[in-house]
Order: sequence, then C-alpha cells, then structure tokens
Amino acid sequence: MLARSNPLTRPPLNSKKGIKQRAEAIRKATTVRKDADARCLVFPCNHPPLDATEHGIGRLCRVHRDHYRRHGHPTRSSLTAAQLTPYRRAAFEWINAQLASKANVSEFFVVNALRRIEGRLEASGQVVEASDIRAMSPDDKARAVWARIKRREVDARVLLAIALGVEAALAEDPDPPKWLGPLKFREYAFVQMAKVLNQIGGGIVKRWKRTSAPDKVQELRGFQVSMGRVLRHLGAALSEDAELVTADHLKDVLAMKHAIEDRVTAKGEKWKNNFLSRPYPLRFAVKRDVSGSGRAAIVSVFEDEPPRHPNRLREPKSVDVKETPQGAKLEIHRY
Repeated sequence: MLARSNPLTRPPLNSKKGIKQRAEAIRKATTVRKDADARCLVFPCNHPPLDATEHGIGRLCRVHRDHYRRHGHPTRSSLTAAQLTPYRRAAFEWINAQLASKANVSEFFVVNALRRIEGRLEASGQVVEASDIRAMSPDDKARAVWARIKRREVDARVLLAIALGVEAALAEDPDPPKWLGPLKFREYAFVQMAKVLNQIGGGIVKRWKRTSAPDKVQELRGFQVSMGRVLRHLGAALSEDAELVTADHLKDVLAMKHAIEDRVTAKGEKWKNNFLSRPYPLRFAVKRDVSGSGRAAIVSVFEDEPPRHPNRLREPKSVDVKETPQGAKLEIHRY
C-alpha cells in the first residue's frame, strides 16, 4: 500500500522550518560542485552534468535528466501502444482462463492479486481532479490517480493485465534496459505501468458558455503530467499487488500470447488487427461518462449480439444502439 503522508509531519511552506528547507534545497541546486564530472554520465554525451552547473543536482545533463524523469531511463523511450497491446491482451485472456478454471493452482494467486488491487482502489480516498494536484506530494498524486480509476469503475482484471503485460514485454526484450544503482532496472518497468494507469485515470474537461459572450464556449482541460516521482509510486504499487502472479506465471502469459497469435493469424487479417489493437476483447464492457447528456452512461462494445445488461441493479432510462465509422456497434445505457 502507498503510505499516506501526514500533513502534520511536513512543515508548512510559509513556516520558518519550511522556508529554511526550501532555501537549503535552492542553495544546493545553485552551487557548482568542485568534484563534479566534466561530462554527462551517458556516453557519448558531451554536455556538462547538473552538478557542474547552477541549474540542478545530478550526474546527468538536463536533457537526459528530463528524459529519465519522463520515461524511467535516460536514453530509452517508453513502450508504444503497438508494442504493449498484444501482451496486455494475452495477459487479460490468461487471467480470464485462470478464473474460469477453478481447479487450477494459479487461480488462487490471480484472485489474490485482484483483491489486492480492488483493496487499493477502495482505499484511494476522495477523488481529486487532475487540475487540483499541483501542490500535492507524489504519493498523494498517485493516490489521486487510483481514485480517478475507481470513479471510472475500471475492472481489476484490466489493471492486473497491465502489470503482466509490461513484465512480459520486458521479458521478451532482447536488449532490456539497464541502469546504475540498486533496483534501478525495475524503475523502467514501474514507469511503463504507471503511464498506462495515468492514461486510464484520465483528466477533466469542462465546457460552459460565457455570460458576456453566449456564442463562445469556454473550455477547461486538466490532465496529470506523466513524469516525475508519481510514476514511481504508481508503478511500484501495482507491481507489489501483482508480484505473486508475475513471479511465477510470466511464461504462461507468453505462451498464451504465442497461442493467440497463431490462432488469429490463421483466422485472417480482421482477427489479427483486433488482437493487436485492443488490450481487451470487444465484448468487454467499458464504463465512462457521456458529458453531453448530463447523465451517467455505460457504453458496451459488441460484435454480433448485445451483451447482458451492464448494470443489473438499475434500469436504464434509455438504450441506444449506434454504429461507429469503423463498423463496431455501441450499446449506450443512460441512467
């Protein structure tokens, strides 16, 4: 679990102790170290490290430091959706197969991981919009992402498939990322998991008409920046919840991926594109808000026939069936 920070243990920024700590941090960042290296730690970069400048602390130059904060590695970029989606889809299918097989021993570990993720979502607390997190600590920002994921009612299987998919993708990487220091090789995996979680958590988009100019629409957009220590908190938390599954069953996920690839390749190009472009099946219900109607809605994507009622506890006020330009059918339940 993420440790909940106690605001009473942190001195306020306007207090004497807070001002002193801030001044000490600024002094260290603006002081040129005499024993600093002449070049950046990344070869063959010729830029001076931040220790040799008045703009920060560290053995990396500013370019590689910013790349490291955003991607978890000073030179390697993040995994793309095309690289990660097949592994996430295979992990999702493997999780469903284990849950369907009650006699399987690995089903216990899958259920344990799902319950730990659900418990973390329940303990995430009150929802804080992405536009209001600027002054929060990294662990509080990570908790805000979990709260927004809970508000969107994302299934725990999707979140567990993220951890398994990233680990499986790195396990098959012929040149896995390496970096200095203890446990630094895990930081890249943490950041990749956190980037997907941050994307699922979403942000805020509000539109309203101005009283002074009714013909103009004012818009407010707020999305959490995908960089910094918050990504390490998010990825470490998800990896901790899924550790019992990822420790022993990555080979099963990879076997599932290869089996699905062989099956969809034999069926045709349509099935192959569906597998490569969707991290979960078309029949899997995706819940999100429809802002135009002012009411909550559940959008279910299906191929041939509509799935069961998404919410058995409530009767929808209206049900619409629409077809996207790509040919997929949408069944929208409005409440």
